[in-house]
Amino acid sequence: MKRFKSYTLWVAVSAFIGMFVQDLGIDIAPERYTNYVDSILYILVLAGIISSPDKEKLRKK
Repeated sequence: MKRFKSYTLWVAVSAFIGMFVQDLGIDIAPERYTNYVDSILYILVLAGIISSPDKEKLRKK
């Protein structure tokens, strides 16, 4: 279950979804898509659902 809390995993999944949506022929401006993904990831980090990589680096120090 720890893997599902990985920020890197969700960035990769969102990139895959973006490519898949483009293959379906749905045209979304890259800037808007980036804003959507960033917003969703920020909300998930703030809610504690996924862990931010910055937090993990601070804990190691």
